[in-house]
Amino acid sequence: MKTINRIMLSSTCLILLSLILLIVGSVTVLLLLPIKPAPEKLDKDIFSIEKILNSFQNDSEDWNALDAQLSEYNYKLLVCAGGNTVYSSLDDWGQSADYLKQIMPVENLVTGTVDNMTFVAKPVGAYSILASKRTYEDNEGLTEFLLPFSVLLLLFIALIVFLGRFFTRKMAWRVLRPLGELANAAKRVEDGDLSMPIVYTGNDEFSSVCKAFNHMQEYLRDEREKNVAYERARVDLIAGISHDLRTPLTSVKGFIKGLRDGVAKTPEKREQYLSIA
Repeated sequence: MKTINRIMLSSTCLILLSLILLIVGSVTVLLLLPIKPAPEKLDKDIFSIEKILNSFQNDSEDWNALDAQLSEYNYKLLVCAGGNTVYSSLDDWGQSADYLKQIMPVENLVTGTVDNMTFVAKPVGAYSILASKRTYEDNEGLTEFLLPFSVLLLLFIALIVFLGRFFTRKMAWRVLRPLGELANAAKRVEDGDLSMPIVYTGNDEFSSVCKAFNHMQEYLRDEREKNVAYERARVDLIAGISHDLRTPLTSVKGFIKGLRDGVAKTPEKREQYLSIA
């Protein structure tokens, strides 16, 4: 795996770990927030419910139709007669339904809130009719808090990711740039080019490495120049020796040739030629 990939992978793991810790901490803070009920308040559809109950005919017992009208506003219907339940859609309300039975009006329409439930109750002939809707909220203003908190959390996460990637890439560039310069310089040395030093102005560990490489390159260039000078001196030495030996060797060859060709005919002449050779 390349160094840049290792650095980016390490940075990504660090960012993910930070984000996980951030999310866990945020969720923990939210879970530890004090939970309190919302203040008692009437539902916004209370007037529509009053209108429906006021328009209900005294001689009508079509509770399903009345319940259907109320369900459009998410209200439940409870009908009692003589203390007994005639019709109820509050089966899943448990003790709340039993509590609502106790506030059935004897006369006139009654509107109010109790135990975080908005209710409208009205006696109709022999029946007591009550429409109710839960208005309980787990935490006052929690929804208003969660929306900006979620937005800020997402922005913070995006900022962490951006800064992490930015600084990691910048650090990777600072590490890989001198390595690239060293690799290019080594390639030039391999090709025999010792004239270009590495130019690195950073003040870190790579600075000493680049200086050492430049010193090595200067040493190799000096040694190559010395070898060239030595080779030139060797060639000059051999040429000088060859020139110095050429004249006597020519003379020796001439006297020997004279002996072989019979130029020296007398013993004294031959002895003289041999002595000279």
